[in-house]
Formats: sequence, C-alpha cells, structure tokens
Amino acid sequence: MGVEPVVSLTATLKVSSALGKPFDFTFDDVTPSNPLQPDGSTSDTRCLIGGGFSSNEWYFLKIHVTLEDGAEFVYTKRVQIAAPG
Repeated sequence: MGVEPVVSLTATLKVSSALGKPFDFTFDDVTPSNPLQPDGSTSDTRCLIGGGFSSNEWYFLKIHVTLEDGAEFVYTKRVQIAAPG
C-alpha cells in the first residue's frame, strides 16, 4: 500500500467569538485533476485579522481530506493564531 495523493482538502476553524461562526477554508487548488502529492503543500492566505482571535488562546482546526483512492478522514488539531510578521 502506497501513499495516496489528496484530491479534496477543506478545513474549519472553530471559534468561540461573539459571532460564533466558524471560518471555513476551501483549498481550490487541490482537485482530482490537480491532486496534492505526498510531501506537497498548499496554503490559504486569508487574513483573519479582526476575527476576534487571541494569541493567548488555542482553537480547534478540523481538517477534512479525501484521498485519490476515495478514502476520507477528518483530523482535528489544536492551533494558535498569531499576527503575521
């Protein structure tokens, strides 16, 4: 069994701000016709400034992945939001 390319990638940043709405990230550059290869990378440069984040808090990032063979999984990671610089 080998390592499979990723054909779909989305992430949701869960927040407990006054708005209470999660931030959804869709990586449109990861598709079946342009899969993310093993050891590859992608990014979303969306600005989260003004989102009510604190650098002293941890947030949960839920990552949804579909592999080329059709397998799907969800991974949750604790993250901190930092100002660029």
